[in-house]
Amino acid sequence: MTENEAYPGHLIKRLNEMLERNANSDLMSHGVTFSQMQILVILIKRFGGEAKLKELERYLGFAQATVAGIAARLENKGFVEGFPDTEDRRIKHIRITDKGRELCRTAKESMDRSENELLKPLDEAEREELTRLLMKVYVNAR
Repeated sequence: MTENEAYPGHLIKRLNEMLERNANSDLMSHGVTFSQMQILVILIKRFGGEAKLKELERYLGFAQATVAGIAARLENKGFVEGFPDTEDRRIKHIRITDKGRELCRTAKESMDRSENELLKPLDEAEREELTRLLMKVYVNAR
Protein backbone atom coordinates (compact mmCIF):
# COMPACT_ATOMS: atom_id res chain seq x y z
CA MET A 1 0.00 0.00 0.00
CA THR A 2 1.35 3.39 -0.94
CA GLU A 3 0.70 6.69 0.82
CA ASN A 4 -1.61 7.72 -2.04
CA GLU A 5 -3.74 4.59 -1.50
CA ALA A 6 -3.98 4.96 2.27
CA TYR A 7 -7.24 5.90 3.97
CA PRO A 8 -7.10 6.84 7.67
CA GLY A 9 -9.90 4.48 8.71
CA HIS A 10 -8.31 1.57 6.86
CA LEU A 11 -4.91 2.30 8.39
CA ILE A 12 -6.38 2.48 11.89
CA LYS A 13 -8.16 -0.85 11.32
CA ARG A 14 -5.00 -2.51 10.00
CA LEU A 15 -2.87 -1.19 12.87
CA ASN A 16 -5.46 -2.42 15.38
CA GLU A 17 -5.45 -5.86 13.76
CA MET A 18 -1.64 -5.96 13.92
CA LEU A 19 -1.57 -4.93 17.57
CA GLU A 20 -4.26 -7.47 18.47
CA ARG A 21 -2.50 -10.26 16.54
CA ASN A 22 0.82 -9.46 18.28
CA ALA A 23 -0.89 -9.25 21.68
CA ASN A 24 -2.65 -12.58 21.16
CA SER A 25 0.66 -14.16 20.17
CA ASP A 26 2.37 -12.81 23.30
CA LEU A 27 -0.56 -13.66 25.59
CA MET A 28 -0.85 -17.22 24.31
CA SER A 29 2.12 -18.19 26.47
CA HIS A 30 0.07 -17.11 29.52
CA GLY A 31 -3.01 -19.00 28.36
CA VAL A 32 -5.19 -15.93 27.74
CA THR A 33 -6.54 -14.08 24.73
CA PHE A 34 -6.58 -10.36 23.99
CA SER A 35 -10.29 -10.19 24.93
CA GLN A 36 -9.64 -11.90 28.25
CA MET A 37 -6.75 -9.53 28.94
CA GLN A 38 -8.99 -6.56 28.12
CA ILE A 39 -11.39 -7.65 30.87
CA LEU A 40 -8.58 -7.94 33.41
CA VAL A 41 -7.12 -4.54 32.54
CA ILE A 42 -10.53 -2.85 32.60
CA LEU A 43 -11.33 -4.47 35.93
CA ILE A 44 -8.26 -2.81 37.41
CA LYS A 45 -8.21 0.54 35.61
CA ARG A 46 -11.91 1.33 35.35
CA PHE A 47 -13.52 -0.58 38.19
CA GLY A 48 -10.84 -0.86 40.87
CA GLY A 49 -10.54 -4.63 40.55
CA GLU A 50 -14.20 -5.64 40.86
CA ALA A 51 -17.32 -5.20 38.70
CA LYS A 52 -20.73 -6.58 37.89
CA LEU A 53 -20.80 -8.49 34.62
CA LYS A 54 -23.52 -6.10 33.42
CA GLU A 55 -21.14 -3.13 33.95
CA LEU A 56 -18.48 -4.85 31.84
CA GLU A 57 -21.04 -5.58 29.10
CA ARG A 58 -22.03 -1.93 28.90
CA TYR A 59 -18.47 -0.62 29.09
CA LEU A 60 -17.11 -2.97 26.40
CA GLY A 61 -20.23 -3.08 24.24
CA PHE A 62 -20.07 -6.89 24.27
CA ALA A 63 -23.06 -9.22 24.42
CA GLN A 64 -24.02 -10.74 27.78
CA ALA A 65 -23.07 -14.24 26.62
CA THR A 66 -19.65 -13.04 25.45
CA VAL A 67 -18.77 -11.38 28.77
CA ALA A 68 -20.14 -14.33 30.76
CA GLY A 69 -18.04 -16.74 28.67
CA ILE A 70 -14.85 -14.69 29.02
CA ALA A 71 -15.42 -14.32 32.77
CA ALA A 72 -16.00 -18.07 33.15
CA ARG A 73 -12.77 -18.89 31.32
CA LEU A 74 -10.84 -16.37 33.41
CA GLU A 75 -12.34 -17.84 36.57
CA ASN A 76 -11.40 -21.38 35.52
CA LYS A 77 -7.81 -20.20 35.06
CA GLY A 78 -7.75 -18.49 38.47
CA PHE A 79 -7.40 -14.92 37.16
CA VAL A 80 -10.76 -13.77 38.58
CA GLU A 81 -13.25 -15.02 41.11
CA GLY A 82 -16.97 -14.76 40.60
CA PHE A 83 -19.57 -14.21 43.31
CA PRO A 84 -23.25 -13.25 43.53
CA ASP A 85 -24.52 -9.84 44.58
CA THR A 86 -25.42 -9.66 48.28
CA GLU A 87 -28.80 -8.05 47.54
CA ASP A 88 -29.76 -9.79 44.28
CA ARG A 89 -28.29 -13.25 43.72
CA ARG A 90 -29.12 -13.06 39.99
CA ILE A 91 -26.41 -10.40 39.59
CA LYS A 92 -22.88 -11.75 39.25
CA HIS A 93 -19.71 -9.88 40.16
CA ILE A 94 -16.13 -10.74 39.30
CA ARG A 95 -13.01 -9.69 41.17
CA ILE A 96 -9.46 -9.94 39.89
CA THR A 97 -7.18 -12.25 41.87
CA ASP A 98 -3.51 -11.78 42.75
CA LYS A 99 -2.71 -14.17 39.89
CA GLY A 100 -4.71 -11.91 37.53
CA ARG A 101 -2.93 -8.79 38.78
CA GLU A 102 0.46 -10.43 38.22
CA LEU A 103 -0.56 -11.37 34.67
CA CYS A 104 -1.54 -7.74 34.03
CA ARG A 105 1.89 -6.53 35.16
CA THR A 106 3.70 -9.04 32.94
CA ALA A 107 1.44 -8.41 29.95
CA LYS A 108 1.78 -4.62 30.25
CA GLU A 109 5.55 -4.90 29.86
CA SER A 110 5.06 -6.99 26.73
CA MET A 111 2.42 -4.64 25.29
CA ASP A 112 4.63 -1.61 26.00
CA ARG A 113 7.48 -3.25 24.06
CA SER A 114 5.13 -4.00 21.16
CA GLU A 115 3.77 -0.44 21.10
CA ASN A 116 7.27 1.03 21.27
CA GLU A 117 8.30 -1.15 18.33
CA LEU A 118 5.26 0.05 16.35
CA LEU A 119 5.99 3.71 17.13
CA LYS A 120 9.77 3.43 16.68
CA PRO A 121 9.84 5.59 13.51
CA LEU A 122 8.28 8.52 15.43
CA ASP A 123 10.12 10.92 17.69
CA GLU A 124 8.59 11.97 21.02
CA ALA A 125 6.83 15.05 19.60
CA GLU A 126 5.32 12.98 16.78
CA ARG A 127 4.11 10.36 19.26
CA GLU A 128 2.43 13.05 21.34
CA GLU A 129 0.86 14.57 18.23
CA LEU A 130 -0.39 11.17 17.04
CA THR A 131 -1.95 10.51 20.45
CA ARG A 132 -3.53 13.97 20.50
CA LEU A 133 -5.01 13.54 17.02
CA LEU A 134 -6.29 10.03 17.68
CA MET A 135 -7.92 11.21 20.92
CA LYS A 136 -9.56 14.10 19.08
CA VAL A 137 -11.04 11.72 16.49
CA TYR A 138 -12.06 9.22 19.18
CA VAL A 139 -13.86 11.83 21.32
CA ASN A 140 -15.69 13.15 18.28
CA ALA A 141 -16.75 9.65 17.20
CA ARG A 142 -18.33 8.74 20.56
